[in-house]
Amino acid sequence: MLDREALMHLMGKIWNAYGLRLDQTFKDAGVFINAEQFRFLDLVRERPGQYQEIYARALGRDRSSTTRMVQSLLRKGWITRIPEKELPGNQNLDTRIKRIYLSDKGSKILELVAQPVRLALLPLWENMAGEEREMLELLLKRIYSNIL
Repeated sequence: MLDREALMHLMGKIWNAYGLRLDQTFKDAGVFINAEQFRFLDLVRERPGQYQEIYARALGRDRSSTTRMVQSLLRKGWITRIPEKELPGNQNLDTRIKRIYLSDKGSKILELVAQPVRLALLPLWENMAGEEREMLELLLKRIYSNIL
C-alpha cells in the first residue's frame, strides 16, 4: 500500500502522463494546441468570467506562468479579458480587475479537439469495471476537495 506522499507523487505522474498523451493526440490530429492550453481553455469554459488568479490556483500554476499563458491565448484570440467595470450592473470602477472569457475562436478550438481528447482518454478506462471507475472518481473528488 502506498503512503500519502507516494500517492501524491503517483497522482503527479498521472497528471504529467495525461499531458503528454494530450500533446501527442493534438499533434496527430494536426491541431496547434498543447495540453496546458487545452487545460486552461477547458477550465475557462467550465468557470467563465473568473479572475486570472482563480485560474492559476485551479491549475496549480504560479502568477507569472499564468500571465504568460493568458497573453499567449489572447494573442491567438482564444480568450478575451473584460474589465470588470464594463460588465453589466457592475459598480466597480477599478480598471485593473479583468475577467476572462472564452472567445468564439476558443470555443471552436475546444470543439475541434473534443473527439480526439475522448479517443485519447478512452484507453485509460477500458480495463476498469464500472464500479471501480465510480469509486475512483469519488475518491479523487474527495482528495481534491480536501486540498482546497
